[in-house]
Amino acid sequence: MINNIAHVRRESEEDQALEDHLSGVADLASKFMATLGLESVGRLVGLLHDLGKASEAFNEYIRGEGDYSRGEIDHSTAGAIYLYRREPALLNENADRIIAFEMMELAIASHHSGLIDVITTDGENNYSRRMEKSTQYEENVQRIGKPILDEAETLIPAAVSSLEMMIRRVIDDSSNVKDGGCFRLGLLNRFLLSALIDADRIDTISFETNRPYIPKYADFQKLSDRLEIYLSSFPSDGEVSEIRRKVSDECLSASSRSRGIYTLSVPTGGGKTLSSLRFAINHARIHGMERVIFVAPYLTILEQNAAVVRKALGDLGDDELVECHSNIDVGRDDSGYVATIDSGMDSWDAPIIFTSMVQFLEALFSSGTRRVRRMHNLANSVIVFDEIQSLPIKTTFMFNETISFLTRYCGSTAVLCTATQPMLGGDLDYPLRLSEGSEIIEDPFRLYGSLKRTCVHYLNKGGTPADHEDMARLALDSIKNHGSVLVIVNTKSMAKHVYEDIIFQSLEDVSVFHLSTDMCPVHRRKVLADVMDSVGKRRTICVSTQLIEAGVDVDFEIVIRSLAGLDSIAQAAGRCNRNGLMDQGDVFILKTDENIGSLVDIAEGRRCSEPILSRELDDPLGIGPMREYYNAYFFKRSHDMYYRTKNADSSLFQMLSKNIASVRLAHSRTGSYPHVFMRQAFSEANHIFEVIEPMGSVVVPYDDVAKEAIECLASGAEPG
Repeated sequence: MINNIAHVRRESEEDQALEDHLSGVADLASKFMATLGLESVGRLVGLLHDLGKASEAFNEYIRGEGDYSRGEIDHSTAGAIYLYRREPALLNENADRIIAFEMMELAIASHHSGLIDVITTDGENNYSRRMEKSTQYEENVQRIGKPILDEAETLIPAAVSSLEMMIRRVIDDSSNVKDGGCFRLGLLNRFLLSALIDADRIDTISFETNRPYIPKYADFQKLSDRLEIYLSSFPSDGEVSEIRRKVSDECLSASSRSRGIYTLSVPTGGGKTLSSLRFAINHARIHGMERVIFVAPYLTILEQNAAVVRKALGDLGDDELVECHSNIDVGRDDSGYVATIDSGMDSWDAPIIFTSMVQFLEALFSSGTRRVRRMHNLANSVIVFDEIQSLPIKTTFMFNETISFLTRYCGSTAVLCTATQPMLGGDLDYPLRLSEGSEIIEDPFRLYGSLKRTCVHYLNKGGTPADHEDMARLALDSIKNHGSVLVIVNTKSMAKHVYEDIIFQSLEDVSVFHLSTDMCPVHRRKVLADVMDSVGKRRTICVSTQLIEAGVDVDFEIVIRSLAGLDSIAQAAGRCNRNGLMDQGDVFILKTDENIGSLVDIAEGRRCSEPILSRELDDPLGIGPMREYYNAYFFKRSHDMYYRTKNADSSLFQMLSKNIASVRLAHSRTGSYPHVFMRQAFSEANHIFEVIEPMGSVVVPYDDVAKEAIECLASGAEPG
């Protein structure tokens, strides 16, 4: 038998036989696709994914004997070509069957690059070019071990049949949703790719490090028992405590419902974090699910909630609860090996995951292969979205279709948590398919009424916009009769000026703090900790941008807020009288002269909330006014929800569904439409996609750790 090499263990120069690697990846990919009933698909693409390594050239390359550069030898295409040459001869024979072949071929061909463009934005049929590419294909087929191809041939009918059934289900389910079927087929293709990439990485790392792969399983019964003990220690006296207990009990009761999409609408201060944890753990326990994933929009909320959960669940190891966000350090183990390559952070293979909305969306839509590896682990999971109102407006329809995909086909449950439910399942063109009786709280209107702890005052409606001096003056007047005042504004420059105006007064008996996203994360966390320590102990004024208003567990007597969207105002109000220590806290709204021309979300939010606030309603932050606000806001912004691109004729949603603009361009160039059913410009769309505007990494010399890192970077040394 010809010796085909997949990898070489550098320390011992031991070879991994290609056939062993293909079989190992097939085993894992089959397990990873089992949630969708696609075990045979996983096994087939695993067996074929590295067929292109069966060549003398690759053997020389992997041994370092030939003059080859990394990536010069294409070993990803041969396995796809193997399937391509076995497609039905006639394109009109069975569309679903051909789509099944195309999906498997795309997954194999893309496992080192991320999904390739099928039809490029220039109108080229990139898929056909790739499948008809001149490679060492004949050599690959001749050199590979016969058992590999024999098993592949045996698997093809079952793999195609199972995938074909899933494709038909997706198309039929999406028939009444504009372009939703094509978009979900793209998500299905990415799921196949995710499972293949993760299987490939795990088998490769396992060989190279000589460490067996050990899946991480959750004992949700044990975690549920720990949580019940922790909750039983909470005081039950007081109206707010009683309301929080009732919310928690309703979440426990709802956890036995079927899998699906749920909303958890609880006012700020109602105990959403522990209540949603109670639902998630028990829902996972009852339905035999694999993991619980918490998604938060901001790192302040994410880190705070992760700390709360660690405390509630007791002694959790690093492989049981994993935080995955931009503040997590990538370390090395004792051997110098980068530990996160096969960690829960990279693969989300852990019982409990805390991650950001940025990381979640990038697992679904970013370019490359690193983050897509995580996607398949969203299956058979409870996914809790905290502060869902913060979802970037441009990603709305992509998010809706993704959650529908995960809950309808992947056995997952999604929980949309917020005090200001954005009605994503309302009258949008792409409604979420909510479960029967989807609201977890039995009577949210009564709950909001019972937790009303503030009175909202719109001070300068119809008058001259306030400047930073006006905001500072109101804060100084308020602190005279109260122990704590929080000022939240829309821009960093306004926050800076208001803070400086207050500091200029040299208040000896008042602690004054400034919070802004201009601060590095370590500095921001320290100031926030100081603020939380100061409130209730000393007279305190905090001037902040929006970073403090959602999810941060802090309780001020007075809140002053620049006019913004009603959802933002409600979140700000949640920092006022949060624990119900007063009969009523005051929230003052001022329309300011801040320059928000480039801040479209804030500008539109202000425009839609001002008419509601101007009516002097008894509770302008209640469920009714909030629904009125979102109806106006979403109607105004509906054209942005497709994720618009610079091309006026296209959007990311279109590029990832029917890709109409590219297909039309292909037709105009060739006179015929491309002979391919999957037509998405995956690669181009994934490269365009970004949740927030990218910025370069900066190391700020804030403390000794940062200074040491800067010295290491300057000298080229490894961090200690």
